[in-house]
Amino acid sequence: MASFFVLSRVMYSYRAAHFLQVMEIEAKNEQIARVSRAKSEILGVVAHDLRSPFNNIEMITGLLQQKKLSPEQEQQYLDLILASCQSSKHIINELLYLAREEQQDTLPLEKLDLRDLLQEVEQDWHAQLQGSRNLTLHQAPAPLYAHLNKERFVRVMNNLLSNAVKFTPAHSN
Repeated sequence: MASFFVLSRVMYSYRAAHFLQVMEIEAKNEQIARVSRAKSEILGVVAHDLRSPFNNIEMITGLLQQKKLSPEQEQQYLDLILASCQSSKHIINELLYLAREEQQDTLPLEKLDLRDLLQEVEQDWHAQLQGSRNLTLHQAPAPLYAHLNKERFVRVMNNLLSNAVKFTPAHSN
């Protein structure tokens, strides 16, 4: 009779452990499903965001092929194609950045002067805008330090400026 109780306890322990394993597996499967849905949503947004610049390039290229344009109009269309290519490249770089960041456990931070970083961003944008918009940076009189990730900060600033440029008419502030 004692061996029956021992066997019975072993079976109970086995079933309890098995039940816990099944519950753990189900929880992990749900977590995997949530991550998969999130990635699918991100891919949908990226696909939508990339469609717009490529549609612009396709439309403008068609206009360039069909019409006799003045050199100024032609240059304007070429500038629009370039801006759409840069927008596409920016979206792709964002996606690659997110994929790389997902693999990192921590984000490296360093003490940086925001004035220097903002000045770099301003210079890059002046080169990109080529005088089509007026970009003015007002600097703090003294150094302004922050502990941050330089790449991420520059990316945020570029996103903000990109949105500002999209909704600012040409030759405006």
